[in-house]
Amino acid sequence: MPDRRTHVRASKEILGELSMGEWFQRVLDRNPQHPFHRVVDHTWERMQEVYRMYGEVGYAEFLVHIALDYGLIPEWNRRYSKKRKGKVRGR
Repeated sequence: MPDRRTHVRASKEILGELSMGEWFQRVLDRNPQHPFHRVVDHTWERMQEVYRMYGEVGYAEFLVHIALDYGLIPEWNRRYSKKRKGKVRGR
């Protein structure tokens, strides 16, 4: 599972200035050390709660977060996981 920095970098790349940054990634992962973290924090009900509280941008952040956690965009896991100088690989 990608760390918080990876989530923040991916969010900024996808959402640009709309990205809510690290504080929002903390909101999405309320219980990161919980053994069943994904079961607790990544539910349909949680997504609806985020949408009610933060609107469409929160919803988009949630989708990006889940996509990274579940490897739905696996090439990005490598792309954002290491500190890099300059541009992101593939550009």
